[in-house]
Amino acid sequence: MKKTFTKKTLVAGIAAALMTLTATNVNAKETFIYGQNQQSLIVSTLNEDGKTLTPKWKYEYQYDTLGTMTEKKAYRWDAEQMTWTPAYLLTWRTEGPTLQKLSENK
Repeated sequence: MKKTFTKKTLVAGIAAALMTLTATNVNAKETFIYGQNQQSLIVSTLNEDGKTLTPKWKYEYQYDTLGTMTEKKAYRWDAEQMTWTPAYLLTWRTEGPTLQKLSENK
């Protein structure tokens, strides 16, 4: 009986610790929100008010006739200009992938 009680107490303690770690993670400064469709993905962060989002990255994809991705273009959100700024272009060809930097920002 004592062994079972100790085991249950240990398991309950571990479960409580994991729930605390999970709750801490939820309250992290940057919670990422993903919005995706077939052609693009937008990554935003949840603001401190818990109600509004700030865009961070946008990715646009191009595919060939077989459905293989051939191009991925990344944009960084410019909060001052309130526009998407091209960051880089990644293309896949038969020779291999090519990365082209599109802006001098970060």
